[in-house]
Amino acid sequence: MTTTMLVIAAVCGALLGAGIRFVLARIRHPPALRTGCCEVATAAGLAAVAMRWSTGHLPLAWSPVPSTLAVLAVALGATDLVQRRLPNVLTYASYPVLATALAPWALTGRAGDTVTGALLGGIAFGGAHLVVHLIRPRSLGAGDVKLAGALGAVLGVLGPPAVLLAALMAAAGTLALSAGQALLGGRRWRAGVPYGPGLLVATWLLSVTPEAGLVT
Repeated sequence: MTTTMLVIAAVCGALLGAGIRFVLARIRHPPALRTGCCEVATAAGLAAVAMRWSTGHLPLAWSPVPSTLAVLAVALGATDLVQRRLPNVLTYASYPVLATALAPWALTGRAGDTVTGALLGGIAFGGAHLVVHLIRPRSLGAGDVKLAGALGAVLGVLGPPAVLLAALMAAAGTLALSAGQALLGGRRWRAGVPYGPGLLVATWLLSVTPEAGLVT
């Protein structure tokens, strides 16, 4: 049963990945992505969510959240890595998309806590990034601020510790990208190392491990 679920999740992820590449190819200033990169990444993300759910580590009502984050992480992360930008069409869309993903969790008798956590998390996380952007706009773009607001909604539902952990993990991810680029060489990002991928991966990792005590 677990193997079947993993295969189904991976196939669905690959199809969604192909859809992501199709959509990204049609936005303004489309990123040049290699064939298969979005498909493999999305398939891996959804397979991981399926594995966590099938082993009892992920509540069914919560599973739409990491699943949605996996798709957003591939779409936004790939664009940021290639072009060092987060398109408005994607960052703005992430708000209603994540709100919809949180709805099943809210409907399990946690509506008040979910709405409150999402609002406070979005304001706190997005606000903190806005302050950094206003102080040092070259180090943190406006797209990162918009994305932080959307992801903060998920982190707020996970709990206050998740907001701090995500910030630390995102910073660590950005440092890892910088170190990897320095070690491996290759093309350098003109406007600095992208921050979005680290932020997305950090939020996804926290959302897919709710048994850590962040979601009860």
